[in-house]
Amino acid sequence: MKRGIALSEKHQSVIIEDEIENKQPADVYWFAHTRADIQLNKNGKTATLTQNGKKYFATVVSPSNARFVIQQAVPLGTSPKPQENNPNTGIQKLTVYISQANQARIVVAFHPQKNPVKTVYEKPLNSWK
Repeated sequence: MKRGIALSEKHQSVIIEDEIENKQPADVYWFAHTRADIQLNKNGKTATLTQNGKKYFATVVSPSNARFVIQQAVPLGTSPKPQENNPNTGIQKLTVYISQANQARIVVAFHPQKNPVKTVYEKPLNSWK
């Protein structure tokens, strides 16, 4: 697992890229927890996050067939559930799920305008400057 995070002042964007390699096929999840209200566009590629009257957007850039879903901010069914866990009241979980992957490259852009601007950071991590 490798993670890269880029802040683009020029585009006022945050790019998060995760590269995952599994020894055997496994389910892969990507999560972002938020107090914002989440609305997905029709194809699930972009989420509008609204909080305190302000909007921000998140877009699944890669893989091309990945989509967001909204989940409750609780552990997965197969995860431990210690009693001391915070109940995450008022928090939602923006999720990308990839079934049975040997490799996955998940790129999510957070941006202020409706359509994200393409950047050098949307390439594999080893090519980031």
